[in-house]
Amino acid sequence: MLAKPITYFGRDVVLICDKNCGQAWGLNSRPIVEVDGRTLYIADGEQQAPNNPGTEEGGNVKPSGCDDRYKLNKWCARECERSALAEPGEEFMLPDWSQRRIKT
Repeated sequence: MLAKPITYFGRDVVLICDKNCGQAWGLNSRPIVEVDGRTLYIADGEQQAPNNPGTEEGGNVKPSGCDDRYKLNKWCARECERSALAEPGEEFMLPDWSQRRIKT
């Protein structure tokens, strides 16, 4: 897990991620499937996420490589489905992508 204090739209928050960039698609790029009338995001392991899913936020793209210095950028805060924002000291829960999730 990685955590980084940031200012997000004028608020001091902590950006947290599970460090699994290899499975990060971005909310606007993660594949979906229709099952029993429900729209679901695919689970990890169903497909490998591309190195560049074709989305960017504020000029930042999905981080590449394993060097933690380059992770937790604007793309991670606004597009990555694997990250979470929390108030400093607040408890948080990262999304679980081991199973399909309902698209909201």
